Amino acid sequence: MRRTSSLLTALLALIAGISLASAPVASATDISADAADVAKSAGQKWALRSVLTGRYVSVELNDPDQYEWRMKARSEKVGSWEKFTIHTNHAGTTMSLRSLVTGFFATAEYEDAGDRNGMLRARGYRLGSWQQFTAHYSTPPAFLNSPAGSVGVSFESVDESGYAGRWVAVSGDGTLRAMTPTPGEETRFVLEPVDAPTEAPYA
Repeated sequence: MRRTSSLLTALLALIAGISLASAPVASATDISADAADVAKSAGQKWALRSVLTGRYVSVELNDPDQYEWRMKARSEKVGSWEKFTIHTNHAGTTMSLRSLVTGFFATAEYEDAGDRNGMLRARGYRLGSWQQFTAHYSTPPAFLNSPAGSVGVSFESVDESGYAGRWVAVSGDGTLRAMTPTPGEETRFVLEPVDAPTEAPYA
């Protein structure tokens, strides 16, 4: 418990001062109006890597319609589609990821039907319950060779409409979905710092 608390405290210290500028509501093909300013105001950038696949999570700009901007662990390297900033709410008890390429927050699609149900898409313009997760921290596995400052994390939904306690997991095609009832290897990720050197987020 003490180690988990220190992980969270140190991680929050790294991202202190982040601005939670809200983007306007956008159509499916618009990029957030302030996306270009995110890199200037958000401090440390992070890549999210799946422990199960070893791949980095990308925001899929070219997927059509309701699949557009879905988050998929499919990349072998980090580019602009794989970069996020970290934002917290409720005195740091929840974590949200904001895509640098869209300027919007990762959102769990709990009202979509079929294979879109629970899908994570970087399209949220505010921090509602679909955009917030309880973060559970761990040590990154050695086989990933993550850089200094990386931290293992799993995301548990805090949604208030019946999906609380669902975990974000990598599905068969790499798509991230917040629908798994219990944590497992598919729910484990690593946050890796990118673009700037940083101290490890724990003592």
